Amino acid sequence: RAVAHVPRLQKLLRYVCEQGFEHHVAVNPSLVGAVIKEACEKYLGWEMHQHD
Repeated sequence: RAVAHVPRLQKLLRYVCEQGFEHHVAVNPSLVGAVIKEACEKYLGWEMHQHD
Protein backbone atom coordinates (compact mmCIF):
# COMPACT_ATOMS: atom_id res chain seq x y z
CA ARG A 1 0.00 0.00 0.00
CA ALA A 2 1.09 3.53 -0.62
CA VAL A 3 -0.06 7.10 -0.49
CA ALA A 4 1.09 9.70 -2.99
CA HIS A 5 0.55 13.41 -3.49
CA VAL A 6 0.07 14.24 -7.16
CA PRO A 7 0.28 17.97 -7.92
CA ARG A 8 -2.54 19.11 -10.22
CA LEU A 9 -4.26 15.70 -9.98
CA GLN A 10 -7.57 17.00 -11.36
CA LYS A 11 -5.78 18.32 -14.45
CA LEU A 12 -4.10 14.95 -14.96
CA LEU A 13 -7.37 13.02 -14.55
CA ARG A 14 -9.14 15.31 -17.02
CA TYR A 15 -6.35 14.74 -19.55
CA VAL A 16 -6.46 10.96 -19.06
CA CYS A 17 -10.23 10.88 -19.65
CA GLU A 18 -10.24 13.29 -22.59
CA GLN A 19 -7.47 11.38 -24.37
CA GLY A 20 -9.13 8.01 -23.82
CA PHE A 21 -6.16 6.52 -21.99
CA GLU A 22 -6.68 3.41 -19.94
CA HIS A 23 -6.92 4.17 -16.25
CA HIS A 24 -3.74 2.34 -15.28
CA VAL A 25 -0.85 4.03 -13.54
CA ALA A 26 2.79 3.25 -12.93
CA VAL A 27 4.71 5.21 -10.33
CA ASN A 28 8.46 5.32 -10.03
CA PRO A 29 9.99 7.65 -7.44
CA SER A 30 13.17 8.17 -9.46
CA LEU A 31 14.28 10.54 -12.20
CA VAL A 32 14.06 8.12 -15.13
CA GLY A 33 10.52 8.88 -16.29
CA ALA A 34 11.54 10.67 -19.48
CA VAL A 35 13.84 7.81 -20.52
CA ILE A 36 11.18 5.16 -19.82
CA LYS A 37 8.60 7.17 -21.78
CA GLU A 38 10.95 7.60 -24.75
CA ALA A 39 11.85 3.90 -24.84
CA CYS A 40 8.23 2.71 -24.61
CA GLU A 41 7.10 5.09 -27.34
CA LYS A 42 10.04 4.44 -29.66
CA TYR A 43 10.52 0.69 -29.28
CA LEU A 44 7.10 -0.56 -28.19
CA GLY A 45 4.93 1.94 -30.05
CA TRP A 46 3.01 2.82 -26.90
CA GLU A 47 1.36 6.23 -26.63
CA MET A 48 2.27 7.63 -23.22
CA HIS A 49 1.80 10.81 -21.19
CA GLN A 50 4.25 12.06 -18.58
CA HIS A 51 2.56 14.32 -16.04
CA ASP A 52 4.71 17.31 -15.13
